[in-house]
Amino acid sequence: MTTVQERKVPVGDSWIDEANPTDTHGAAEELSIGVELGADPDEKHALIAFDLGHTSGTVTNAKLSVFVITTDAAPQVELRLARMISTFDESTVTWANSQPAQPHLPEIAWNIIPTGGVKTSIDISTLLQGAVDFDGGILYLRIRLRTSGSEIAITSKETVGAANLKATLRFDVTDSSGDGELSPHVVTIKTKPPSTVRAKIAKSKTKKKVKAPSHTKVDIETPNDVSTETDAPCDPKITTN
Repeated sequence: MTTVQERKVPVGDSWIDEANPTDTHGAAEELSIGVELGADPDEKHALIAFDLGHTSGTVTNAKLSVFVITTDAAPQVELRLARMISTFDESTVTWANSQPAQPHLPEIAWNIIPTGGVKTSIDISTLLQGAVDFDGGILYLRIRLRTSGSEIAITSKETVGAANLKATLRFDVTDSSGDGELSPHVVTIKTKPPSTVRAKIAKSKTKKKVKAPSHTKVDIETPNDVSTETDAPCDPKITTN
C-alpha cells in the first residue's frame, strides 16, 4: 500500500458577472465573488479548474485553499462551492455561456471571516468523486457568495507574486492494489461511517467462540492438575487426535 500527497494549482480560472453576462475575465489577476440581492440583483462567481491527470486510488484529506486579497463584506460571509456540470475555457467563459453546478452533488457551505491577506481552506473530498471518470481528469469548480451586499476578491493563477498566494488543491492518494502503482482513472472517496455503523462493524469483528464437536477430545486443566476427558463444549485448550 502506497500513499502519496498531491498538490495541484489551477490550469484555468476566471470570474463571471451576472450584470455583464457577456464579459470575459480569463486574464484577470483577481477573481471577484459577490452577491447583491433586491431590486437590482447581481452575482459574481469565481471559476477554477484543476487538472487531476491520472490521479487514482483512495482520495482523502482533499483541501482547497484560496488567498483573499480584498474584501467589502460583512464580518463573516458564507461561500458556496460546487463542481460544475461541464467544462469551461477561461478565455471565453461568460455568465451567459457558463454551465450550472452538478445536480447530483450538494454545494459545500464555506463560512469565512473575509480579511484581506488571509489564506482560507475547505475540505472538498466529496466533490472529487467521479471527476476523473466524467470530466476527463479536470475538476471544474464554481464559488459563489450567499451573504447579500458582500464582495471579496481572491488571487488567480495570473496573480503576480509568490506561488503560495495562488489557489491550491492538496489531497492524499492511497493505492490499495498491492502493486505500488496507481491505476489511472479510478477515484474513490474514503469517508468515516456514522458512529452507529462503526459500532456495528466493531461488534461484527469480535472473535466468536467456537464450540468443540461432540467427538472432540478435550483436556481440561483443573486446580489439582487432573486430566479429564469430556464431550461437553467449552473454552479450554483443545487437542484433537
